[in-house]
Amino acid sequence: MTTGRSTQNYEQLLCALVSEGLSRAENGVLLQVAEGLWFESWVPDLSQLPEDLRHDAGYVLDRLARFNVVEKEQKQRVLFAIGPYKPNSSELSARHKDRLANEWGASEELTPRIPELMPYQTRQYGRERLRAAT
Repeated sequence: MTTGRSTQNYEQLLCALVSEGLSRAENGVLLQVAEGLWFESWVPDLSQLPEDLRHDAGYVLDRLARFNVVEKEQKQRVLFAIGPYKPNSSELSARHKDRLANEWGASEELTPRIPELMPYQTRQYGRERLRAAT
């Protein structure tokens, strides 16, 4: 039930987020990617991203899908869609504190950016967002 942006638009935002780098990307881009996943039922297609960005993108999506605001079915759809792009466990490194960042071989962690998402990760915010769109 995507009511806002198109799937292609979300994938372009995701590509911009990870190509710029999680620590350098604009706040609004991260929020828009999160909102698509959390409230628009967006299921990403990592095959649409350049191969060198897929590990970072998969990590971001995996991490965002685990927020409590995400409905169980949406979480399952997202994790199923990104699962084939996750590296083998033999390729894991331990350079990050975030286990998921290590599992994905991500270049940086999303953890420092989580506080800016906190006000938006509520179902109440999602309902208010939907009311404003109608």
